Amino acid sequence: KQDGANQVSVITSTAERQAAVEFAKAAALRPQIVGGALEKISEDPQLAQVLFEVLETERLMAHNTQITLIPKGGNLLPQLLAADSMSKPAEQKTPPPV
Repeated sequence: KQDGANQVSVITSTAERQAAVEFAKAAALRPQIVGGALEKISEDPQLAQVLFEVLETERLMAHNTQITLIPKGGNLLPQLLAADSMSKPAEQKTPPPV
């Protein structure tokens, strides 16, 4: 019985060792594969821009990030100041004590 258990242990440890070796090979190859793919993608600037925009959007969505859209035209500051002043109640000035 003990001999059978030892054989199973050896088979299991051999399989685990082989799996570890294969995972290590895959981990070593991953940077080359990704680097090659990025190199091909970067040959087309429009494709690269779209890819990175998609990746950025996915990352923002995955983290429930709040996004503020800013209108074109450069007149954002006056709009924000006007909106801020409208949201605050008007200050009531009380006369100084006599």
